[in-house]
Amino acid sequence: MRKLKTAILIEFKIILLFLIALWLSLTVTNCSKIVDPPLNNKTLDTAKSYTHFLWPTKKGSYWIYDRYRIYDDNNFPFGNNDSNWTYINFQSFGIDLDTVKIQPIIYQTEISDSIYITLNDIICPCFVFNNGFRIPYYSGQDGIYNLGIFEEGGDTLIHKGMFLPAQIELNKPWIAQFVARGPSGFFAIQPIDKRLISLNDTITTSLGEFVCHVIKTRIIEADDYPGYLDFYEYYSPNIGLVAKVRIFILPNAYWFLDYIEILDNYNLNN
Repeated sequence: MRKLKTAILIEFKIILLFLIALWLSLTVTNCSKIVDPPLNNKTLDTAKSYTHFLWPTKKGSYWIYDRYRIYDDNNFPFGNNDSNWTYINFQSFGIDLDTVKIQPIIYQTEISDSIYITLNDIICPCFVFNNGFRIPYYSGQDGIYNLGIFEEGGDTLIHKGMFLPAQIELNKPWIAQFVARGPSGFFAIQPIDKRLISLNDTITTSLGEFVCHVIKTRIIEADDYPGYLDFYEYYSPNIGLVAKVRIFILPNAYWFLDYIEILDNYNLNN
């Protein structure tokens, strides 16, 4: 009886050792599959470029603006302290540039380069919008994307953020990206709100009148500041940005003007 128990125990140990060996072999095989390096000859797809009705994106195009910073007789920024102030159209700001005595700063933006940026295994043909900083944009089927900041000597890619949707609905916000420059460099934030607020605001410039789509963007100015930065951008279809107004605002209290830009000249390299 003791011999039978001993034989059974030995047989059980043999079976157990066989099962352990089999498990180890399978584990090594699976691990070898995990650590195999990926193939380096992967073919990447190139995204197609599309045109946007508000912003022509041809290399060589440029826009020249007059930028004004307006102050009153006491050297305070131009503003409004009416707690009931609301935006209706461009005239709501009460800015009369014909009475402004200061000389504007000439401010030029241009599409200076065409580059390719790989994002999520997709090659995006981009145009570089140069306004002192070089910002790459990709114009896709669903809209124009901001891809960060592109500087000489490197590509500081932040992440992909929608700048202008292809189909913009009135008063419907979209998830956007705003690129700003801080003490430690460039950073991207998501605006509190970005939306199309008008389809037919009229802007008068030295070039004539433009009927514009108005896009409003609101961002937080700073953690220790109780108000916001509001941007009003006026786009004329097939022309581009005609005017921009940037204000600091504390809702239901006051706002004051940071600057206003008005189109003075442009060339579309069609």
